[in-house]
Amino acid sequence: MEGLWSEEEAGAAYRAILAKVDVVFAGDEEAAIAVGRSEDPMELAHRIAELGPRQVIIKLDDAGAVALIDCKEYRRDAIRLPVVDTAGAGDALVAGYIAELLNGLDPLARLETAVRTGAFACMVPGDWEGMPRRDELGMLEQSEPVAR
Repeated sequence: MEGLWSEEEAGAAYRAILAKVDVVFAGDEEAAIAVGRSEDPMELAHRIAELGPRQVIIKLDDAGAVALIDCKEYRRDAIRLPVVDTAGAGDALVAGYIAELLNGLDPLARLETAVRTGAFACMVPGDWEGMPRRDELGMLEQSEPVAR
């Protein structure tokens, strides 16, 4: 089965869009389509930022995320926990980041919530069923087996 377009066509379209946005979220494979391959995800973030965005967040699945925000580098490892289903984890990461961006939090706090919401998505089957309320974000470090 053929794809909808070639990687070259997709890359050209991505680059045209990237020049017009402020905040970008991409997996490392998506980023590579736009700006070429690199073993270093932070290098991908820098290449994307050169096209115009002020905030570039590269999602790294079970490795967490890296970000280049206003020319400053940030990294946040993933939270280690038993994984039930990874569907929706990347979308949850984006939702957590955007929620904190809209709340005016600093970049480290944005990434922290992003990684936590992504982790919550992995704890249940389905892609939205495990989304936490704000007061539940700290529960990942809980040592008690039952929460009430």
